[in-house]
Amino acid sequence: MTAIFHFPIRSLSAAGAALALLVTPLAGMAADHEGHHGHADWGYDGKLGPKHWAELSPAYKLCRDGRRQSPIDLRTDQAFPARGVPFKVSYRPDTIDETNNGHTVTEVIHNDSGVTYDGRDYSLKQFHFHSHSEHTVNGKPRPLEIHLVHQDKEGRLLVIGVFFTVGKANETLEPLLRHLPAKAGQHQVDIKDKIDIRGLIPADSAIFTYDGSLTTPPATEGVRWFVYQTPLTVSAEQLKKFKQLYNHNFRPVQPLNGRFVGLFHTATPKKN
Repeated sequence: MTAIFHFPIRSLSAAGAALALLVTPLAGMAADHEGHHGHADWGYDGKLGPKHWAELSPAYKLCRDGRRQSPIDLRTDQAFPARGVPFKVSYRPDTIDETNNGHTVTEVIHNDSGVTYDGRDYSLKQFHFHSHSEHTVNGKPRPLEIHLVHQDKEGRLLVIGVFFTVGKANETLEPLLRHLPAKAGQHQVDIKDKIDIRGLIPADSAIFTYDGSLTTPPATEGVRWFVYQTPLTVSAEQLKKFKQLYNHNFRPVQPLNGRFVGLFHTATPKKN
């Protein structure tokens, strides 16, 4: 069975099951996740940092008042078991455009890659980097996290998070890191290497899922998150290339506020 996100009802209250299935339409928000929002300037340090985001613009009030904010600490001992295959991956190799937007580097692929979840098709709009990771697992961050941002035709958002730890060089990331735009606003258009982004998905890993938000202003809620527990690897040199641009572009973890977190232990998303 594909594209399922159902916790065993016997292990959750009715309210919890309903909360776990909540997805709010978010038309136009895919570009906002680590993009340019058209509101007040924000950042990761000082008076523009996460503690002050809600003070920078009325549009950012959810950064303070939201109850389903991301990222969170993912606790293996508190997650409810989930069953089925969480989503189906349909990623295809292609060339990519890179943009340094002043907060991170975003990558846009030139085809209709995406995933299918709960009977809906979500197109991959972009992916981007955070160092160190925004999500933590059992209180521990990883050196790098990638967010793959997807959106369906009704505007619903689905984000896949993948951790990276230092080890063997990552062949998929190498062409992207080699061409990183060094300055805010700079673009690298149509990198000629065809990037197979299936290489950014762990082959065998438990997957956390929960209802959250964008991790940057305006921190819009109703985002379905899937976060792989097992990290991929990057070499120390590859990590250094990104950290030379952005060494502290992460939002701290946010309160769970009673949300349920699911954990797929055995299901691995099918790939086309």
